[in-house]
Amino acid sequence: MPQHDVLIIGAGLAGQRAALAAAQGGVSVAIISKVHPVRSHSVAAAGGINAAISVSDDWRSHAYDTVKGSDFLGDQDAIEVMCREAPGEVTATSSTSVSHSIATTQGSSTCAPSAARR
Repeated sequence: MPQHDVLIIGAGLAGQRAALAAAQGGVSVAIISKVHPVRSHSVAAAGGINAAISVSDDWRSHAYDTVKGSDFLGDQDAIEVMCREAPGEVTATSSTSVSHSIATTQGSSTCAPSAARR
């Protein structure tokens, strides 16, 4: 039976990113998913994640939209960190083997598994 140091449940964008980080840390990693990565929740959930990577975009507007979308019940400190750090994560992920594509529309950028973009 295979043995690994880290087991990732889910092969969407977050699972792939977590697996990559763990592997870069020098541990053995396995990913378990009930569906193929291009059929993951990252595809089903509006096609991926949004990040303020366009020059005309700002993480603060993403943070406000996220807080508003949570009916102001979301953890605003966590939302701020997520939206502030998302552009760097999307940019860093673009130089890895995590399968995705980036599309910019009306100043907002979406990162999604590449098979989601047909």
